[in-house]
Amino acid sequence: MHEFNRGWELQDIHDLLREINRFVAAHKSQMSPHSPHGLSHSSSARNIGRGASHESIDLDGFIALISSEELVEGGGMKTAVRRDCKILREALKAENNYNLYKDDGHFTQGEKIRGPSGKMALMADVLPGIVIVINALVLGISSDVEPSHVVWIVFNYFFLAFYSAEFLIKIALFGWRWFFCGNEWAWNGFDLFCLTLSWVEELITWILTSS
Repeated sequence: MHEFNRGWELQDIHDLLREINRFVAAHKSQMSPHSPHGLSHSSSARNIGRGASHESIDLDGFIALISSEELVEGGGMKTAVRRDCKILREALKAENNYNLYKDDGHFTQGEKIRGPSGKMALMADVLPGIVIVINALVLGISSDVEPSHVVWIVFNYFFLAFYSAEFLIKIALFGWRWFFCGNEWAWNGFDLFCLTLSWVEELITWILTSS
């Protein structure tokens, strides 16, 4: 709360809740008991924990706190009450927004983006890494030993097929949202960029050799 107002004190909350209860009670008394609208839909709710030292509000009071413009802009409310209501409302909104973020720091609307875990995570990290090392060795050897030999061409197609299959499997298992918004989004984007370049290179090579 002090992030929104340095002068906020605990007593301010008690006074604000007391005024909200009066506000809700006044609105209930003005409405017809048969009216289905307004703040009366939870009139059977009780104030829990009310005592001599503190105040509490029921569901009607909470709804009024977060949605009623009269509490913030109404001319019938004290300036201090309007101020405190606005501060508390902004604090609740900030808390709600904070809870919508997960450990990876990405906005997920409260739903965790599931990625590889356990043996699946091990396979997703280790196997592609081994293939990348083999690919690097093949590139190094093929540049010195008969660069145009058919064996290197076969290896090239194998690596391209493997990386393409890896991309499709990740999308099928974990979805687009994890691929582009999960905690490995940077590496996934880099892999997709390299895969796209490889396919473009193969396409250009095929066009040049067939013409």
